[in-house]
Amino acid sequence: MLWKDHVANRVEGWGLPLMEAFLAETPVACSNIRPLGEQAAGAALLFAPDEPGDIAKALHRLWTDDALRKSLVKQGRERVALFSWNQTARIFRAYYRILGHRTLTEEDRTLLSAAPLV
Repeated sequence: MLWKDHVANRVEGWGLPLMEAFLAETPVACSNIRPLGEQAAGAALLFAPDEPGDIAKALHRLWTDDALRKSLVKQGRERVALFSWNQTARIFRAYYRILGHRTLTEEDRTLLSAAPLV
């Protein structure tokens, strides 16, 4: 049970709070666990979750470095702009067409062949 609890604290399914912070134009410091570090893609200051000193250093930098905050807000705004519910729905529609043995549209093929954002 202890191992399971340890692992559960270092796993994230998909970081909606991360994207919400980007959308709110808030500078972000977050854990470097997967997939948060990948989702942030350079738009957040990452820290090791098991290192209190690393967490403190990241938060101190966010608190005291105006240029860093401005840069992270800009990068976060650019990052979150790549994601939309409309785009997600269109991708799911393409997969549903595959599952339903329906003909794919050209848009479906384009969406499914694109490299993932994360």
